[in-house]
Amino acid sequence: MIKNRSDLVQLFQLHYPDQEVLDFSGKLEELNSISKYDNIVLLYPDPIGHGFAFLERALRNNKASNQDIWALNGRGRSFRLTPKIASQLRIRRMLELVPLAECVLLTALILLSPLIMLWNTGRR
Repeated sequence: MIKNRSDLVQLFQLHYPDQEVLDFSGKLEELNSISKYDNIVLLYPDPIGHGFAFLERALRNNKASNQDIWALNGRGRSFRLTPKIASQLRIRRMLELVPLAECVLLTALILLSPLIMLWNTGRR
């Protein structure tokens, strides 16, 4: 995973040579100027773009109908951000925030602990 901006920009230039890098961090009112570009590429420092849901939504609302939104993550994977993929990313982001598997296993362990203890004491 890429941690700093300069590495991410280098990765972008490797995948999209001769393309312009724009920084919209904190300036969503400037999104109205994106209509002059053919495509939009979001640079995710992590694999699934934590913290980018708001920007993705704003871009979808402000982009021209002939523009595609792409994402390039820190692993070097480039993919088109279709509504289906955006939905899958939202689910993955939520699952990373809510440790669902750990909660289920912990609940099962707590509920089964008395039975395991009884079974173990009966074997002695």
